[in-house]
This record gives sequence, structure tokens and C-alpha cells, in this order.
Amino acid sequence: AYKRFLTPDSLYSTLNSLERWAENSTDKVEKAILHSLLACEYAGYWEKNRYRIQERADTALEELSGDMRMWSSEYFVKRVAEHGWASLADISLLVNRFASDYQSFIEQSEGSAYYGHDLCHLLFHRTIDAFEKMVDVDTDLLLLNLSDSLYQRVLDVYTHLPDREEAVILTTLDYWKWKTKNYLDCTSCLEPDSNRESENSCMQMLDKLIERYADYPVIVEAYISKAEWMSHGDKGRSIAEAVRLCDEGIRNYPAYNRIGELHRIRAGLLQPQLSIRSNHFCYPGDTIELNATYRTLDAPVELNIYATNATMSPDGSDCNDDEVFRQCAPRLVYNVTHMLTPLPVSDKLPADVPYLPSDTVLSLPLPSEPGLY
Repeated sequence: AYKRFLTPDSLYSTLNSLERWAENSTDKVEKAILHSLLACEYAGYWEKNRYRIQERADTALEELSGDMRMWSSEYFVKRVAEHGWASLADISLLVNRFASDYQSFIEQSEGSAYYGHDLCHLLFHRTIDAFEKMVDVDTDLLLLNLSDSLYQRVLDVYTHLPDREEAVILTTLDYWKWKTKNYLDCTSCLEPDSNRESENSCMQMLDKLIERYADYPVIVEAYISKAEWMSHGDKGRSIAEAVRLCDEGIRNYPAYNRIGELHRIRAGLLQPQLSIRSNHFCYPGDTIELNATYRTLDAPVELNIYATNATMSPDGSDCNDDEVFRQCAPRLVYNVTHMLTPLPVSDKLPADVPYLPSDTVLSLPLPSEPGLY
């Protein structure tokens, strides 16, 4: 454990010691781990103290100082970039080293098995996380460009290694999510159509993954990503296609450990919804109009009209509570059944209509006797 948990000033001396260790080490793997630690520590320190650091001016003196208490945000970006890139300088070496051999520095997750428990993916994800923390201050897009290059380098190595198909799948999905979260946000303001074109290319990539790696259950992660994207039903997306993807994934990979995510997405898309709004007051013998919003209702809707012995109140609050309502001796006057079918929606795919909200008005005649119903 680092000494910074004991004394505040020990963090600076500890990081300076790590800098000297990384500079003098002749072990390439050890050197990579130390660079990774430094990138994460600097990024974490900046994130915790960002508001104070952003008040500092960018001067040439900070580069001559080993004390990060003098560094500006821009210099933190430079140091994080240098150490992050250096940690993955020799990817071909890292993919052949087991993370378990370096447990004093590394904590393995359950997903490590998909990457052959190699050291590369752990240092890679730590570097990307460090870059992510600094991206807000990176005005010249240095870290975004470095991240993009690292994703491509790691993907190229995994693609040419035997038995790393699962690593290719997961790294490709991470790359798509990263581009969607970061890169597209930066380009869309410059080129209005770039966002849509990039999203389309990402969807094509997911389709290729699903087709090429159908024999690997972890491909369910691609189904999850595409189903979530499609489930919004706008900007060229299709809810019906999202449901189809969920059904196909559940049918083909029922034993996958995260298959529950597809069940969750599907259940959310198919969950029936009904809300009814109306005026609280109406004249005896008149007709009341109920404004109904609904979707995915496969069964008839039955509306029951009850008379009560409650005293009329201005806000009708006597019957708002179920327990109070039962105490009002409700008596069924009559009921009406409605079939609420999906209504066409302009600019939407016909296949999506059953899953989209529809609005209608239901007219109900009221009894001629005054009372609280």
C-alpha cells in the first residue's frame, strides 16, 4: 500500500521513487507496469484536485520540477500520455505474460479468462481509464488520438494470435463504446453527418462480429450492445429489431452467464403500459372522456365504474387510497371493455408500431344519480 494513506507529503516522494525505478529498470515487463502505475496515479491525483490545478498557469518551470504540486493541467496531460503510452510500448511481450505473476501490482477480474489471463489487457484498460480521466482538459485531442491508436494496436495483436477470438470480440466492443462516448462527441459539432455515419459503421461492425464469431458464447455481449442501441427506436433504430436480437441471443446462448441482460432488455421493451387521465368532476348523466396512453397491450382493458357511500369532497381524496376506497362500500355499477390496438405513427417503421406509445380518448357515460364514483 502506498504511504500516502499515512502522510500527505509521502505521495510526492513515492511517485518520484517510482519515476526513478521506471527509468532505471532493465526488466521490460516491470518497466511497463511501473509506467502504468504512474499514469494512473497522476490521472487520479489530477481528477481529485482538478479545480485547484486548473487555476495554475502553464509555465516552463513545471517541466524542470519533479514536484507535481507545481504542475498545470496541460502538464498533467503530457505526463499521463507519456507514461500511458510507455506502458504498452511492447504489446507483443505483454500478451505472452500472465497477470498472475504480478499480483503485487495487478488485480485480476473474472473476465480476464477471455484474454488468456495476459498482462496486456490489464495494462491497456488501466491506460484507457487514466486517459479518460484527463480527456476534459485535453484541448488538442492528444489523449483521444493516443487511445484510438492503442485500441487499434491491441486489436491487431489479438487478431493475429491463436485462441484469442474472445479477446477480439470484447476489445472490439470496448472500442465501439469508447468511440461512441468520446470520439463522436468531438466530431459531430464539426461535421453534422459524421455522427450518423460513424454510428452506421459501428452497427455494421457489430453485425460482422455476430456473423464471424457465432461459435463463441461471449458474442452475447455484441447482441446486448446492439439491442440496447436499437431499443431507443429513433434515428434509424428499430425496437422490433431489438426484440428480434434479444430472442435470437436468448435462443442461441441460453447458458451464457450474462444472458439475463437480454432478458432484461426484452422485458422492458415488451412491458405493457397504460395510463388514464380524466377530470375529477362531471355532471350526472353526462359522458366523461378518459385520455389513455398505452403500449404493448395484448389483452382487453376492462374499466369498472363503482358507486361509493363516501361523502363528496372537493378534491375527491376520499377514494385515492385503496384501503379508504374499500371502506367506502364500493358497488359495481357497470363495466366497459376496450381493445386498445396500436395506432400508426408517422416517420416510424411499421414493425415498431406495437412497441410505441399510442394515445386515444375513451368516452364513458356516467350514472344519472349524483355521487362519488
